[in-house]
Amino acid sequence: DIKHMRKVHKLSARGIPSQLRGKAWQAFIGNDLEITRELYEIHVVGARNARKELRDEQRKDESEGEESDHTPRYSEPLVMFRCSMPSIPTSASQSSSQFESQFETHHTTIPEPSPKQQSSRKTEAAPKHKQDKTQTMDLLDQDLPRTLPEIQLMHTNGFMESLRDMLQTFVLYRPDIGYVQGMSYVASVLLLIIHDEFDCFTSFANLIISKKKHFIDFYKLRPKVISIHLRVFSHFFEDKLPLLFHRFRRFEIEPDMYYLEWCLTLYVKFLPLDVVTRLWDEYLIIGETFCIRVALGILKLYASQLCRMEMEGILSFVKHLPQEDLDQAALFESIQSIKITVSRCEHIMKNYASTRRSHPAASRDFTPCSQS
Repeated sequence: DIKHMRKVHKLSARGIPSQLRGKAWQAFIGNDLEITRELYEIHVVGARNARKELRDEQRKDESEGEESDHTPRYSEPLVMFRCSMPSIPTSASQSSSQFESQFETHHTTIPEPSPKQQSSRKTEAAPKHKQDKTQTMDLLDQDLPRTLPEIQLMHTNGFMESLRDMLQTFVLYRPDIGYVQGMSYVASVLLLIIHDEFDCFTSFANLIISKKKHFIDFYKLRPKVISIHLRVFSHFFEDKLPLLFHRFRRFEIEPDMYYLEWCLTLYVKFLPLDVVTRLWDEYLIIGETFCIRVALGILKLYASQLCRMEMEGILSFVKHLPQEDLDQAALFESIQSIKITVSRCEHIMKNYASTRRSHPAASRDFTPCSQS
């Protein structure tokens, strides 16, 4: 009920005790997908077999001296594939339209085949499937070692294998989403806190796919939908921190250059783990509204410094947030000072979505409207 939820929210804002956090997170996320242990084990076996089969094929190819073709290809249903994020813009010269076109290029969908493609599909299917699996595994091989390198437990064989199993199982479970760079950060924190691999996978899948959170829109790499989320952030940025907003705008520093990656990793890549877990305590209850408040809280905390920086300094700051000298109490106080209700955020989101549907050409960029 409402009173109970308010009490839970108030307690979570203070930080959930570490010994209770795993169970609390599972309760907050829920299991609307109704994933069972049996279903998970079936997909784990499938993922492990696919990995073993691919490794065997690679060793065979190497022994026969075959060179693999690394040309990107589209994947077919129910096979492992990977989606890679388009590169986050690194300069203000990269416009929002370029950003959207990057998404169109990188978004791995399954196109409708032409009759000619259909006739040749049988002969091409095996190489395509093999290549897509290879790309998924190669990307995981790259991502996992560099995920939270400062956490020693992360780099033990048992933890790394569990994390790999979870992510490859998710690819098999939802091939329409696949693996997107950034997922390893979210999955690793869940595994650090929840411990049990099945419980962790259940929470991970429900968190990614939940319509109540922002992840499904971001990880499906739908540029027009993502642009709405970025415009909503810009709206509140201008509303809450107008001076800093206009300084960012002066240097053409747009949300897709920093806020997008903050969201994709839910701050795991940018803030200390003990801070991240406290942020998640609230995020898992409130959702995207809190993600926006965190971003604005960070920017507000360092506003005086940012207002003295030039473009290069600001870009460096937002891509490498301070960690060692972070005043955690001041950060949480700054976040709490950003007042945005869920209903207000949802209202703004609906307005931008409606504007895009009615006037798509007029809403291509991320310029927020003037309403407050």
